[in-house]
Amino acid sequence: MDKQLICKEDALKIVRRTSGDYATAFAEISRLPAVDAVQVTRCRDCDGRRVEISWCGTYVRCGFRDATGLNMPEDGFCSLGRQENRRDKNDKGQA
Repeated sequence: MDKQLICKEDALKIVRRTSGDYATAFAEISRLPAVDAVQVTRCRDCDGRRVEISWCGTYVRCGFRDATGLNMPEDGFCSLGRQENRRDKNDKGQA
């Protein structure tokens, strides 16, 4: 999902300066420069993550890039990954 991101500090300065005048704040915030961004997933949080243990160490292999055989760092990231379902991991199936 592509998003337009702005600087949080700049937006907060406008909100404070306009003191509740939401129309003015909205107009000024909408004129702030934005960057195109794409959501990424860290390897440590990705459901495509495959941990392999061998005689020379433990490796994280990318399940989305198996053809290339890339070993990924835990803090690596890409736009192909999908967020792992944390609820299953942390809640242990409790509703």
